[in-house]
Amino acid sequence: MTRRRVDTHAHVWARREPWLDWLDERPESWHAVRQAFPWARLRAELDAAGIDDVVLVQAGTCTEETELLLRLAEEQPSVAGVVGWVG
Repeated sequence: MTRRRVDTHAHVWARREPWLDWLDERPESWHAVRQAFPWARLRAELDAAGIDDVVLVQAGTCTEETELLLRLAEEQPSVAGVVGWVG
């Protein structure tokens, strides 16, 4: 049996999304977090670490972000699950 490695908590985001405005209130030391972190970048980092699958976790508190992550999960077979806001 082959075991799969799963990252159980990862975020993807585009900084322009309105539900991420809370990042603007963080100190300058958060500069690495304030940048966009798209799926392609996450997948590249997972590949480099030997991770097969990932559970995406939303960073805001709105159903729009949940819907975006669920669409991404439909498109990307390595997304094993989504933790999202449901209302």
